[in-house]
Amino acid sequence: MKKVIGQVRLAVALNTKYGRDDIYPVAVRVYFNGQRKYYNVDAVFCKERLWQYFFTTRVIERKADAEKVKDYFNKIASHVAFLVETGMFSFANLDEAIQVQKVRYSFDYVDEVAAFIESEKRGQQKYNTAATYHGLVVAMEKCYSKRVRIYDVNESWLKDFEARLVEQGCSAATIGIRMRTLKHVFNTLIKMNVLPQKLYPFSNYVMPKATRRKLALGKELLDKLKENRGESEHLRLWLLSYYMQGINFCDMLRLRKSNFEFVTGTIRFHRLKTSGRTKFNEETVIPITDNILEVLSTFINFSEWKRLPGNPYLLPHLNESMDENEKWRRTRTITKAVNKKLKKVCPEGRVTTYSARHTFTSNMLQLGASLEDIAMCLGHTSTNTTRYYLQGLDYSTIAGLTSKL
Repeated sequence: MKKVIGQVRLAVALNTKYGRDDIYPVAVRVYFNGQRKYYNVDAVFCKERLWQYFFTTRVIERKADAEKVKDYFNKIASHVAFLVETGMFSFANLDEAIQVQKVRYSFDYVDEVAAFIESEKRGQQKYNTAATYHGLVVAMEKCYSKRVRIYDVNESWLKDFEARLVEQGCSAATIGIRMRTLKHVFNTLIKMNVLPQKLYPFSNYVMPKATRRKLALGKELLDKLKENRGESEHLRLWLLSYYMQGINFCDMLRLRKSNFEFVTGTIRFHRLKTSGRTKFNEETVIPITDNILEVLSTFINFSEWKRLPGNPYLLPHLNESMDENEKWRRTRTITKAVNKKLKKVCPEGRVTTYSARHTFTSNMLQLGASLEDIAMCLGHTSTNTTRYYLQGLDYSTIAGLTSKL
């Protein structure tokens, strides 16, 4: 779609300045006096290689996206036409014209707001965050026979909801997640000017806190996993995460061959979790060790993988034909399978995929690494975040060390 209004040229294009894994937001590009600006269409993305089919696709979801883009294009075109006719066109005036037409939201029920935020997060490809809002809706449906109105939620209702979650058998950690998600729902309502600040239900409510559980593995459990790795691909994935400085599974499965540098002997990547959230999204660097190569060799053939075309990912679990939602689902399925296998091998220990991160932290500290060095390995911008992982230290190991004092 293209249009020329006076000296202003408009077109629908991909905003390649933002995005990840060949997926970019669809935007209306406005060009004037040698300058261009992109106005992204809310929650509409497209792969670069599929862009030429965007307006001709027969896929129902894509048709809806195409119509949304057309509506947004026409809306911006009408603003541009008015500003050009009045001789007032500038990007600043166009920005203001777009901003004054903010959507006025109207919600009656809590689940409506949660579903709205969930949809928004999915549009931003933040599927893990979206899942927490879906989980909140499901939890409320289990606890209450009727939908909960926004204005019915107060401090006493929050305590009642917390008590009902306990009756449902939810852990303290799960309850904390539900209540924090609900708190964000009401923060969003206030930002939207749907709910006045004086009716904010969380003003005096004390958020429940889960007791830190031991997540780091002791030497005995770690040795047990190493001994049994030959029998299971899932155990090898856990060990690979551990050897790769406790890398999250979502980052590990998304590692590309281009992240693997034989010349420098490092693996370099940007964490998915902090992408777009911090001002300086620094690279996380992992030295390639013999342990990493040994485990990787069970998944890939190093003598052929560089020269053979095909899957650009380092590990074979994801492929380029998957969209972000499919990659997220596949990662979640693998994570559940690994956790299930860990439970069978170590029934006496509460071991999960995340234990690899805590175990790496614990062992690095015991080997004499500083808190700053560990933070750099984990990709943390602050050592305060790293201190949380120290809650998972193996106290039997500490007791053995202190007994030598």
